[in-house]
Amino acid sequence: MEIEKVFKKTGYTSIITSILLGILGLIMFLYADTTLKIITYILGGTLILVGIIKVIGYFSDKGSYDFFNYELIYGIINIIIGIVLITHTGILEGLLGIVLGIWIIYSCLMRFGLSLKLKSYKRKSWIPTLILSILMGIVGIYIIVSPDIIIATLGLIVLVYSIMDLIEGITFIVSVKKFEKMKEE
Repeated sequence: MEIEKVFKKTGYTSIITSILLGILGLIMFLYADTTLKIITYILGGTLILVGIIKVIGYFSDKGSYDFFNYELIYGIINIIIGIVLITHTGILEGLLGIVLGIWIIYSCLMRFGLSLKLKSYKRKSWIPTLILSILMGIVGIYIIVSPDIIIATLGLIVLVYSIMDLIEGITFIVSVKKFEKMKEE
């Protein structure tokens, strides 16, 4: 009888987690700009805090003046980067979009080259590969130009995952209840 209680508790915890994750995904999807700003503030604040801890640690530790101790420099760099992120929240969004966009375009160019090689070997699969590489290039350029789509897409993925997890959690609870009824009979 105890195992059923554990299973029920696990199922309900899974359902609650799925609902909270779904809310987070929906917020990320609907409010991508605000979400990215909050992430940037948290990241910037964390960097500043770590930087302050490193600077204080440098001066408070004995032997902090060792030749290879760079804690002071790491601390100052963390503080500067944290301040830049907080005062220029668009930097993270822009960098994220540029890096991801360049990676997608690189992948697109590799597939484009592959499609040309497949064509030279007279393979019919060169056409779908070419079409996919062109579509990937368009997506890469779009992400560079419009990086806020990343957070919205991530939010949508989290939302879809949470819905699937919620369905699985409900199915699990129903299965446990059926198992309890079978065991009682």
